[in-house]
Amino acid sequence: MIFDTLVIAAPAMGSLGILLLLLIILFAIIGMQLFAFVKLQSELNARANFQTFTNSFLLLMRCATGEGWNALMFDTARSNSINF
Repeated sequence: MIFDTLVIAAPAMGSLGILLLLLIILFAIIGMQLFAFVKLQSELNARANFQTFTNSFLLLMRCATGEGWNALMFDTARSNSINF
């Protein structure tokens, strides 16, 4: 009975997953526009930044799981953190 319920709910879960993927892609592009020139610091490092689409996408996936999002928020909110 539980397996039948999962089979019936699978198309709806797929649609929900595609919607979540599209939202993360959209916010990755917006993050690249807003935070591409933020200086690399403690949590914003060579692997976690908004400078490329791949890094931006992976960083948002990391934030979506709750892994260290508050430190990233503090690094991007510093007033003197932009390099030119």
